[in-house]
Amino acid sequence: MMEKKRFPLRAKCRATFLHLALSLLVFAGVAVWLVVGLYPSFYFNMSGGVQGLMLMFGVDVVLGTLADVFGVQSAQAFA
Repeated sequence: MMEKKRFPLRAKCRATFLHLALSLLVFAGVAVWLVVGLYPSFYFNMSGGVQGLMLMFGVDVVLGTLADVFGVQSAQAFA
C-alpha cells in the first residue's frame, strides 16, 4: 500500500491565506458593484441585498477558507 504523505503546514497556510485574500477581493468587488452600480441604496435594502451579501460572505469567504484548512491535499496523494 502506498503511504499517504502529509501536506506541509507552510503550504497549507499559504493556500489558506491566498484563498482568503482572493475571496475577500472578489467579495469586495461584487459588493461595491451591487451597492454602487446595480442597485441604489433604497432598492438594495428593499430587495434584501444585505442578506444576500451576508450569505455570499459566509459561504465564499468563511466556508471556502475553512475548506482549504481542512480539505487541502497534496497533488501527489492522488498520483
